[in-house]
Amino acid sequence: MEKMCFMKGILNEQVYYLRRVAENIVAFLFGFLQKHPDVLLQMASTVIDATLDRKFFRSFYNSLSLPDGSLCPPSHVFCRLLCELNTMPLVLVTAIAKRLSLCIEVAVGFNCSDRCIKGMAIMYNLRPLKPLSISLNIHTQQYTQTNIHLLRELVNFSIFDRVRIHVTDNNHLKSSLHTLRIGQADSTKNVQIIKSSVCKDIAPPALPFGDDLRGISLVKYDKVSTRRFLEIVSKKPLIELGVLYCDLDDRCKRCLSNLLLNRDLQSVILVSKSQHMGRVLGRLTGLDKLQKLCISLKEMDQAERQNLEKILKKNTLQELGLFHCEYFADLCNILSNHFSRMTALRYFYVVDSIDFQPIDRILCNLHLLRLQKFEIRCVLNDDNLNAITGAIRSWSNLQALFIHDQPHEVSFADNNIRISLTEGAVRLLIKAIASCRSLKKLFLHGLQIQDRLIPELCKMLKSLIQLMDFQLIYIHDGTLSEEGFMPLQQFMDQRVGFNCVDHKTFVKECSRAM
Repeated sequence: MEKMCFMKGILNEQVYYLRRVAENIVAFLFGFLQKHPDVLLQMASTVIDATLDRKFFRSFYNSLSLPDGSLCPPSHVFCRLLCELNTMPLVLVTAIAKRLSLCIEVAVGFNCSDRCIKGMAIMYNLRPLKPLSISLNIHTQQYTQTNIHLLRELVNFSIFDRVRIHVTDNNHLKSSLHTLRIGQADSTKNVQIIKSSVCKDIAPPALPFGDDLRGISLVKYDKVSTRRFLEIVSKKPLIELGVLYCDLDDRCKRCLSNLLLNRDLQSVILVSKSQHMGRVLGRLTGLDKLQKLCISLKEMDQAERQNLEKILKKNTLQELGLFHCEYFADLCNILSNHFSRMTALRYFYVVDSIDFQPIDRILCNLHLLRLQKFEIRCVLNDDNLNAITGAIRSWSNLQALFIHDQPHEVSFADNNIRISLTEGAVRLLIKAIASCRSLKKLFLHGLQIQDRLIPELCKMLKSLIQLMDFQLIYIHDGTLSEEGFMPLQQFMDQRVGFNCVDHKTFVKECSRAM
């Protein structure tokens, strides 16, 4: 075993060495060919396709980022190559702008070089053809004289709607806030602070946030740290506030309640797997500018039900997310009865509901909304899927669709039986999606695919001429053959941004990445 590990280590070193040699050769050619834009474009396209990150991590994880941030992503090769150019041919500018439109996140990892960061800055300084709104993840722990300047330049680009800092300890947190000038007038004003698994520190009572801080989200913090963060930002002119998967005691909840008195808030995210967030609904009724609400609701009392109705009746929400909710009849009825009045709503999410929750009452009136983006991630049955299918046909401007059927297994006499959607229900869904001519992003996860469905899938993809990002994570049994799957695989291989993988491989790759 020791000998095998030793040999594997040597092999990994050799592979890494060969990759570096290949990159050095390509870098030389990249600089040499800048006077030949057509050839340069062809080489750039080859590099982008060859280094496209195929890992799956949540919805639409992009090629400029990695889940744990510990390594430099393969696609950063292209960032480093851009540093070899003195001038940028127009054809390459257009190609890069098109490629950037697929990215939703970008990461600076622990091992990223200054050239990685400089290459990113070059790309995002090209002014993409269409405005982007993406997140910049900062994993790096070492700030040097050279990368501080580059990082400050990078975070200031308007395409980044927020910076995410993955904190390892308090020193890292303080240096990141200071280096990136979070909340300063001339820097980014929206930050998400994520406590990494290795962080054991309790947040300090004072932190260097700038006076112009507009948005803060806290992720996975303990109750003392959460309270300290909320106290520190209590005087900031926030328009966005998020508390996700944090421990909350009574003192935290009082601080949170006081922050929700800020009538300028436009976005509130309060997500927890176990805690009921309905107690703050009364405060939310006073937010006339509220456009985005993501919340976790359990069983509500009468006052909370009335407050939820008041929020929905205002018709200010453009985005509504329900996370880890318990769908009692009162919640379902309130939502379903108000869909026809929620004409401003464009994005709707139903995420991670408890198994076998009766969400049918919500989905039956889904067609009354005018959505541009819809996401559902829970255990689905045929009735659910048929309701979604009918709604999809009524959404003429649907641009993004995420359907994730979370598998559920029931045990009978020591045998596990997976409850699956039927072929007929999936076929109707595929046909409905084919009519969504404005669709740009499509994510289908957990559907059972058979040979008979492959022609329908290919036909659907060919009809979606605006589709730029497609991921299919499918479940199969003996009804899907290698020969039957081949037409779909060939079609996918021809399109950048199109990925397809079976569920077992997906789970295996995710477990490795994490």
